[in-house]
Amino acid sequence: MTMVLERSNTLKHTHHPGTLTYLDTSVAEIEASLAGVSYPAIKWELIRQAMRNGATPDAMAFFNLLPATKYDQFQDIASLAWAFLVV
Repeated sequence: MTMVLERSNTLKHTHHPGTLTYLDTSVAEIEASLAGVSYPAIKWELIRQAMRNGATPDAMAFFNLLPATKYDQFQDIASLAWAFLVV
C-alpha cells in the first residue's frame, strides 16, 4: 500500500506554484530504510541509518518530518506514518 503524505514547503523539492506535492512512500519502504537500527533510537540516528541504507528522497523527507524524540520500536514510527496519511 502506498502512503501519500503532504510534503512540507520547507523541504528542498521542486514545487510548481498552485500545485500540491506529496510524499510517495510506504510503511514497508520506511521499515527497509531503517534496517540495522538499534532501538531505542533518536530521530538523528534514524536519519543517519536511512541515509546509509539509500532511502528514497520521499522516505528521507518523512524522517525529517518526525518529531525529535526517542523511538522505542519501529511500531512507534509506523504509527506516525499512518498519522500523516492523507485520505
